[in-house]
Amino acid sequence: MDAVSLLEKLNVIGGANGVGIVDMVENRLVGMKSRGVYETPGGAILVYAHREMELLTLDRATLHYKEQMALRYAELVYDGVWFAPLREALDAFVDSTQRTVTGTVKLKLYKGNIIPAGTSSPYSLYDEELSTSARMRCTTRLMLRLHQPIWPALKSSGNNGEKSRFKINPKHQWRCKTMKLWGGRFQKTTDSLVEDFHSSISFDQRLYRHDIQGSIAHATMLGKVGVISPGEAEQIAEGLRQVLADIEGGKVEFDVAAEDIHMNVEQLLTAKIGALGKKLHTARSRNDQVAVDVRMYLKDELKEIRPSLRNWWRLY
Repeated sequence: MDAVSLLEKLNVIGGANGVGIVDMVENRLVGMKSRGVYETPGGAILVYAHREMELLTLDRATLHYKEQMALRYAELVYDGVWFAPLREALDAFVDSTQRTVTGTVKLKLYKGNIIPAGTSSPYSLYDEELSTSARMRCTTRLMLRLHQPIWPALKSSGNNGEKSRFKINPKHQWRCKTMKLWGGRFQKTTDSLVEDFHSSISFDQRLYRHDIQGSIAHATMLGKVGVISPGEAEQIAEGLRQVLADIEGGKVEFDVAAEDIHMNVEQLLTAKIGALGKKLHTARSRNDQVAVDVRMYLKDELKEIRPSLRNWWRLY
């Protein structure tokens, strides 16, 4: 189908589904503003589909820079500056970036909405093996990692001055080499200095109770909404309770290679209940897990320091 026939066909399909209606206030070249209502169903569908394909086939830097260039290109066309060296130069950039932007895009149209339903391309940069939650969790850092110079000084003592009862095992035989997004091309194990640099378990171990509590709540939710079976949810929750008992009983040596408390808990859970433990991360973002852990931890800590703050206030 040629381009004109394609656009005409999409105009009919898109128009029937209320797609492509644009009601906007424009900034005219002469300096005035004007309101315009446009109908461009075919164009809206093509632009959306093209954008979906670019998300799959263009690298991050090129995609972001192209977005900046698109604004300037649109200004040139709107202002009528078509026959200009700059427009030709921008065309060369676009031609270069579009060499791999090809494939199949599926879209759903419903009451004025365009909904992506699948994209595939022989030039896809998406690698499911590298993008799984398990691999990502082994390389992303807890946000407290930003405060590493402060927190290690605090980890060895609590409000009562007692030493931490948790043990760190820097040479644990288990390694997340196969799960490290940045280490997939390496044949040898990571150097211990690099492990120490990336690891935050030396100070975020204190979040173990809150991490497990949040995980039990998440597993319970997955069971209630039917994402996993109620039996699986209870098995995960019971496994997490056993992990909590082992940690508080001093039976656990945290693994530096697992990097943070989240991966350590997952490792311990999977060791107890097998592959089912990996379902804990279904429908769960890392940001959500970090936010829950830190908020719960701070809430408990504030309860501890509140009396001291009141006494300090009375002194002044």
